[in-house]
Amino acid sequence: MADRTSLSDADILDRMIRPGQADMLPEAAHALLRLKFDAEATTAIKRLLKANASGKITPDDRLLLDRYLRVGQLIDLIQAKARLALSQAKT
Repeated sequence: MADRTSLSDADILDRMIRPGQADMLPEAAHALLRLKFDAEATTAIKRLLKANASGKITPDDRLLLDRYLRVGQLIDLIQAKARLALSQAKT
């Protein structure tokens, strides 16, 4: 286990959300699986990723990209838990 100073945001969220535990109602799971970035955000993310890949990203855009990525990680954790809850509900 990582010590307190090396915990990432994702590590902390993992401890809170516990994506490996299927303790979610199916209705909530279905609603959470519908979460996604809207078209404007998706376009912005693609632009930021392209700028980053080409090495032409500005410091402000790098901060914005980092924010989008952190939110994406949070949604990924929540949706992993939702998928697990639905798979457990079927058994």
